[in-house]
Amino acid sequence: MSLLRTLFTLALIGSALAGCTSVSQTPPPSEDTFGTVSGTVTYYEKIAMPADAVLNLKIVDPLYSSDEKPMWIAEKNITPLTQVPISFEIQYKKADINPDHTYAIQARLFFGNELRFKNNSTYKVITQGNPSSNVNIVMQMVSTPPPPPPPANRAAITGIVVYQKKINFLLNTVVDVKLVNASQKDSSKAISGEQAIVNPTEWPIPFKVDYDPAAIDRNSAYVLQASITVGNTVHFLNNSAYPVLTQGGANDYVEVTVEPVAPLPIKTASVTGTVTYHQEIALAPEAVVVMELIDVSEPNPAGTTIGKQTITSPGLVPVSFDVKYAPLVIHPSHTYAIQARIIVGGQLKFKNAVPYEVITQNNPATIDVVVDMVR
Repeated sequence: MSLLRTLFTLALIGSALAGCTSVSQTPPPSEDTFGTVSGTVTYYEKIAMPADAVLNLKIVDPLYSSDEKPMWIAEKNITPLTQVPISFEIQYKKADINPDHTYAIQARLFFGNELRFKNNSTYKVITQGNPSSNVNIVMQMVSTPPPPPPPANRAAITGIVVYQKKINFLLNTVVDVKLVNASQKDSSKAISGEQAIVNPTEWPIPFKVDYDPAAIDRNSAYVLQASITVGNTVHFLNNSAYPVLTQGGANDYVEVTVEPVAPLPIKTASVTGTVTYHQEIALAPEAVVVMELIDVSEPNPAGTTIGKQTITSPGLVPVSFDVKYAPLVIHPSHTYAIQARIIVGGQLKFKNAVPYEVITQNNPATIDVVVDMVR
């Protein structure tokens, strides 16, 4: 009897072990499923890293942000941070990579909720011979801490700088507003306050000039002077006097009108070329060709469009295009590309599958673009 009990027990154990081995297990992800991009991120400014700093990294597809996929394919936040350079490794799914596309690393450094640094140059990765390791990113400061409030013994005079019509300012624009002692013969001692506004974004242009009330001579005449400089050339000055503070002058909110003294620089240049496709299909009469010049160094879901041309009733391919843009908005370290789309009856029928880089970094300003059918 004991022999039978022993055999029965062994049979039960064997069945249990067999049941365990029959349970299916999910295999670990294959090494072919994921890829990584690694390197360092740094900045050159002598600024300490606060405790609430967060480094946000994205692998982005700058030129193609479609409805079916986001423009970034991987993201990683790194915190806490101690000092630069910051080493990173970001993982992505290889299935999300299109070998015909160009990918780039985007770095953003936040101090709390404030964006303080970002990369202005394009750091291409993964495809088309670009690296996946030793990617060393240099960021530039995009914002500075708010200035401390003026000491209690200082005051300010405010107002706006205006022109008879709105000025579409380009880059490298500086609006300078000075509080000047017009009675002071020594010009080096005449300036009692000044504000320089770099690349203004508002129109009219608001200003606030701080000054020391104790330094104001009530027997002297004070005026506001305003100038607008583009590059190294002064293009606007005030021709009228704007007395302030003393001798019946205004104490606050002065509207300073400037007048042109030199023509603004040439505002437009062009990227030209042709757009075509290889399919033997005639374009419908209602077809529209849309050409855009895009800054792919600053990717966002809407795209950073520098210039655009819409061509109606294009006729037969190849279709010639001429996309105009403002030269002073072009940054030599940025990367720009032409994006082409052909729309028929409100539906996207063709677009370029590979980026066509232009203008900067030894790229041409004349280019022939081939678009592919959208399926």
